[in-house]
Amino acid sequence: MQDVEGWLIRERDAVICLPLAMYQHSGTSIYVGSSYDRWDGGLLGYIYTTRARICEMYGVKKVTKAIRERAEAELETEVSNYNAWINGMVYDTR
Repeated sequence: MQDVEGWLIRERDAVICLPLAMYQHSGTSIYVGSSYDRWDGGLLGYIYTTRARICEMYGVKKVTKAIRERAEAELETEVSNYNAWINGMVYDTR
């Protein structure tokens, strides 16, 4: 799938491109990572963001190492929150 990652970088101006994996066995788990069970899991796709989006989100003109790390952590948190939602672990507390 390096072709897809390369395409995202070239064509979509991705500066952060993280592999999404899924494990499905008596439930479903989606996570950021490239290691997966060869029978019950595999590469699902990628989550990515662009330089323009990072600059917009953080109000910066340059993507520094610290901003990049923060953006990457937020993408991982997004995936973690989505995983919690698909597994029914998100509750309305109103």
